[in-house]
Amino acid sequence: MAQGAKVANQVVANQVAKPQRRTMAIHVLEDDAGVNESLALLFAHFGFDVICHGNAESLFRGKPPGPDDIVFVDLKLPGVSGAEAIRWLKSLNDPPRVVVISGQSQAIIRSELAGLDVAGVLRKPLDQDAIVGELRRIGCDVQLWSHANRPNRPDHPNRRS
Repeated sequence: MAQGAKVANQVVANQVAKPQRRTMAIHVLEDDAGVNESLALLFAHFGFDVICHGNAESLFRGKPPGPDDIVFVDLKLPGVSGAEAIRWLKSLNDPPRVVVISGQSQAIIRSELAGLDVAGVLRKPLDQDAIVGELRRIGCDVQLWSHANRPNRPDHPNRRS
């Protein structure tokens, strides 16, 4: 298991109000360890199983994502490119949904994704609200808690014990 996923699982295990586990997984294909870990923590907070990959080869060696899964793919990866990883994902019998994350220019993103069908594109630097919005747009029911309305706050009327 990737370091980011281990940390994310520890954070979820230590929460008072644990999120409901989901049947789908989110894969993160990102070579920046900090981004990988941050996304793993966010997705684990929402109750997703998270599998992090630092490069496309790691993704290829593991169990392929299923049709209910989502794969967040950075376009600029060392070795096999993000676009090539997306082509591989789309060649699976039951391909997952793919969301591209990139800090590249719009022209480069369009060029890299020519002919590829992806569920969405998020530009770096990544923003929590944009990620949550993208998850909702592609059909995931996620709730973003503010400090004031978090149900595990001691003074919240719906606190789960």
